[in-house]
Amino acid sequence: MATSILILLVYILIPLLPVALAVILGMTSGGNVLYEFGRNIALAAFPILALQPTLTARISWIDRSVGTGNCLRFHKAMGVSALVAVLLHPMSLAGGGPGIKLLTSWDVPWFVMVGKVALIILTIHVVLALLRSTLRLKYQTWKSLHVTAALLILIGAFVHSWFAGTDLRISVLQAYWIALLILAAGVFFLRNIKGTAAFQRR
Repeated sequence: MATSILILLVYILIPLLPVALAVILGMTSGGNVLYEFGRNIALAAFPILALQPTLTARISWIDRSVGTGNCLRFHKAMGVSALVAVLLHPMSLAGGGPGIKLLTSWDVPWFVMVGKVALIILTIHVVLALLRSTLRLKYQTWKSLHVTAALLILIGAFVHSWFAGTDLRISVLQAYWIALLILAAGVFFLRNIKGTAAFQRR
């Protein structure tokens, strides 16, 4: 029980840490409240997305403490939460500054375009996950779609966040973003590539 609580606290801390750093270092102060909310929620959303592969990686000590079923349910819930956060990001930015054009126009810098495409993929991804049983997708088909979409979303979110805002000019946040990307890539490799090879050998 104590280990489960500790894992949950660490999980909560990871998305909140970049927000706290941005606030402490003064990167999010003095602006429109709605606009700053949009920036801060994006700082929390990327770590949530980066941690998604870990929740399904079947890491033994996490599964023993929390339970595989609970990890998978939490993974699904956090996928929906990440979508809500990512949707609120541009809506809050638009409401606190540039206006509706930010949401409707495609005449934007390339890194904003990357963010929009990643958001569209994430929306479709979550909807398919929620409707998987209804759509009766075969497991292998679903797994291929799930893995491909997850990679595109993670890379798109990383590129967008890296170039779009001023927060990622902080060296400690840059290091944090890179560490999260390496963690997600490492877990993805172990879970999907190495796991698939072992399954084929058996």
